[in-house]
Amino acid sequence: MQSMTPIASGEPAASTTRLWLTRHGETEWNAVGRLQGRDDSPLTARGREQAASLAAAARALGVRHVCASPLGRALATARGAVEACGATLSIHDALMEVSFGDASGGTVKDAAARWPEWALARERDLWNTRWPNGESYADAAARVRTWVDAASPPWTGRPTLVVAHQTVLRAFLVAICGLPFERALAETFPAGEPVAVTPLAPAPRD
Repeated sequence: MQSMTPIASGEPAASTTRLWLTRHGETEWNAVGRLQGRDDSPLTARGREQAASLAAAARALGVRHVCASPLGRALATARGAVEACGATLSIHDALMEVSFGDASGGTVKDAAARWPEWALARERDLWNTRWPNGESYADAAARVRTWVDAASPPWTGRPTLVVAHQTVLRAFLVAICGLPFERALAETFPAGEPVAVTPLAPAPRD
């Protein structure tokens, strides 16, 4: 298990908050470098092993609640942890992977060749540049923030595991943990490994 100590831009949540982030297990498209986004492909044998390892780790950590993306690869990874821990499960559209738009199904190299001006813009501003007819990191951070602001964070008062996707988890670090986006973009979430993070305290409610 990894641990990440974010550089918060606000007040951290109470020290009793226990929250872990993890990426879904490897899929068939991951294995060949294809962009999935909102598309999906099944877990590979390795991905199923990663999901089983995550389930054992979640049980050892005492996870009581699991938040998951609704995409099949994330749910396939999350359900083992739910069963191993006897945890509750909530599914959130805000945790879906960034939409790669017209680039979905291809590779980053394919996209750069097809849209060279887009590739140059992405080199200059990775955080804000949208995929062709898709989303940006900034878009993902905004929807994650909107989700959490709309209600009490689902990890309040219970050890919680979030199972989602590499790109949206980086956006989560900015929106919920207060990391500068430059640092969040450098973080990598290994498939099926829980990473401990510290969320910022939620904003006061009227």
